[in-house]
Amino acid sequence: MMEFTISRVVVCVCGITLLVVISGAVSSIYGSQEADADVHTAERLAYMLDAFESSDLDAIVLEGIKILPEGYHMEVHNGFVELDNGKKVTLAMTSYVGEFDLDWNQTRVITRRRSLRSLSRCS
Repeated sequence: MMEFTISRVVVCVCGITLLVVISGAVSSIYGSQEADADVHTAERLAYMLDAFESSDLDAIVLEGIKILPEGYHMEVHNGFVELDNGKKVTLAMTSYVGEFDLDWNQTRVITRRRSLRSLSRCS
């Protein structure tokens, strides 16, 4: 009877050890997938701004709730898109020359002024 109890205790300890090892591996995989998703999102936002910069449009409406993951903040400055989730900042390069920031729950109208004529029209 004692051997049966000891064998069950050993099986439980081995099971708990196995669960700890597996949960550590799964959390590291999840963390790397989240980091990859942040890089992809920052690059996608930079590409969107590049397309806007090379287009004939004078304005674009950015809705944070539609283009950012929940709880994220985007800041564009000096040719970079910064995507911040409060824990980590992800960068991507862009050819957009303006500067602005956007929170997840904000909407911004970004206006690009290319000439004196557009300045008088947008004012």
